[in-house]
Amino acid sequence: MSTDERGETDASEQTRWLWFGVALTIIYAAYTILILALLRADQSLALIVVVGGSLAFGLAIMIYALYFR
Repeated sequence: MSTDERGETDASEQTRWLWFGVALTIIYAAYTILILALLRADQSLALIVVVGGSLAFGLAIMIYALYFR
């Protein structure tokens, strides 16, 4: 992503990655609140959601970054 090669497109792509990061931050904050609420209700369910959700989010981010961007 050199500005010499692509000029204006580089700034647009950086802006898209910025908004992707902002969206991930909001999703992660909501996920953390969900986990905290589940820890108060049922710890074993919270553990299942933490492990499953972390794997799913990690795979989804990797696939999105590698194949769709």
